[in-house]
Amino acid sequence: MTATSPRIFLLLDADLRKIFTAVLHGYDLEWFDFLETARQALAVKQYDLLIISNFGFRPGNAVDLIPHDHAYPVLFYSGFMDADLVAMCRAKRVHWCAVPFVPRTLLAEVVRALRTRAPQQDGGI
Repeated sequence: MTATSPRIFLLLDADLRKIFTAVLHGYDLEWFDFLETARQALAVKQYDLLIISNFGFRPGNAVDLIPHDHAYPVLFYSGFMDADLVAMCRAKRVHWCAVPFVPRTLLAEVVRALRTRAPQQDGGI
């Protein structure tokens, strides 16, 4: 990737961080380990894509972080999904990606999301 690579925000635990770093090498990645630090960054920086997960966080906390009026695609990686999370994701136009996943599927999801760079209208679930 070049200096103009898309900026990707990632809120993931250490184990997922290793996988995502290997798959997304070359992208401009900004990692967050804490919800409050991530919230502060979202308030002052612009990103082309957000990737969040509930690994290391309570299931709804990562989705709570996303504002309703965002202008970037959001991918939510989770091995757990219930009716409340589905409703939260739909309301905030967050696309759920199941865990476990195949690394090439991760890359394909990221490329697709970056290609559209527009919020998903159907809630993405």
